[in-house]
Amino acid sequence: MGDEASIRGLADLGVVMLMFSLGLELTFRKLMRVGPTAILVTVIEVALMLWLGYATGLAFGWGSLESLFLGSLLAISSTTIIVKAYHDEHREGRAANVVFGILVMEDLVAVLLIAVLTALATGSGSTGSTALTAAGRLALFLAGPSASGSSSCRGSSESWYRSARARPRSS
Repeated sequence: MGDEASIRGLADLGVVMLMFSLGLELTFRKLMRVGPTAILVTVIEVALMLWLGYATGLAFGWGSLESLFLGSLLAISSTTIIVKAYHDEHREGRAANVVFGILVMEDLVAVLLIAVLTALATGSGSTGSTALTAAGRLALFLAGPSASGSSSCRGSSESWYRSARARPRSS
């Protein structure tokens, strides 16, 4: 399989680059404007897809844990594909901001799902305490940039992004 540490490092770098590109698309101010809509849609979508995936898994004769994994897999959209598609189609405006807001919320839900599913699959610890610990760490992680003034770097990154989008693409 190759060097697992290198593969893990490249995967982590890919996630960082993805979140950076999404951050260029959706500023904190825009996220706050679409927040209530994005949160509502995310809660409905994730709950519905979790339930549908779980029910489908049970209908196939799978166990509860496998069905829960299927529901979780279906509940989370591919941020990479959606951001790339919107970028290629030059989609902007409120609808694009709502979609990006939903993607951010789904990514946060994904972190919690990974923590809970890992605890369930390995049988280590209480899933409730695992979910609360993950939620607390996630909140602290998100509070850091917000408290330190995340807008201080935004001006230069937004101007770079606008100039990059204005350049003609080579086919």
